[in-house]
Amino acid sequence: MPVSTQDLACSLISVLESDTVSPVPAPNDVTFDILLADDNLFNQKLAIKILEKKYGHTVHIAEKGSLAVDAF
Repeated sequence: MPVSTQDLACSLISVLESDTVSPVPAPNDVTFDILLADDNLFNQKLAIKILEKKYGHTVHIAEKGSLAVDAF
C-alpha cells in the first residue's frame, strides 16, 4: 500500500518537532563523530535528529562535498 505524500510529510514533521526521542545506544555503547555532506537543509535536520537524538552520535555538517573533504 503506497504512502501518500501528506502522510509522509506529517510523519517527518512529527519526528523533527519531537523533543521526546530517547537515545538508543549503539551496540557496545559506541558513539561516532559523523561528518555529513549534504546541501539540503531538510535532510541535514532529519539526519541530525535521527543520529544525535535517537542514537547518541555527534554529527558535523558540511554543506557540500569540497567542505567535507576539507573538514575530514
